Amino acid sequence: MKNITKKFVGTINKILKAKGKLNQAGKIEVYFINDRFMRKLNKEFRGIDRTTDVLAFPDNDNELLGEIVISDSLAKVQAKRYRVLLKEEYRRLVIHGVLHLLGYGHKNKKERSLMRNLEEKYLK
Repeated sequence: MKNITKKFVGTINKILKAKGKLNQAGKIEVYFINDRFMRKLNKEFRGIDRTTDVLAFPDNDNELLGEIVISDSLAKVQAKRYRVLLKEEYRRLVIHGVLHLLGYGHKNKKERSLMRNLEEKYLK
């Protein structure tokens, strides 16, 4: 796993500041992994035997808000599908992960709509 959180510090801090968590939050680590490992994590932690683009693991440690794990290969596929630069797809996935760490979900239509709106807001 490769941690490249530093590339996303501005985006992460923007979200935490907007949510009033900047000074309260611990560190967030972002990792890019392959699909095989992502599928394994998704099965182990969510009981879903397939890959996914991003997983977030909250941590109650004072120093760590949580970890965000992104499927590098799926991000590349999605960037092509959505016709965006890969770095923008990475940003979207980091934003999505941070929102999960802050307690946002997408289990129903209302939650999905809120999550998508927040993603769009922080992509700007």
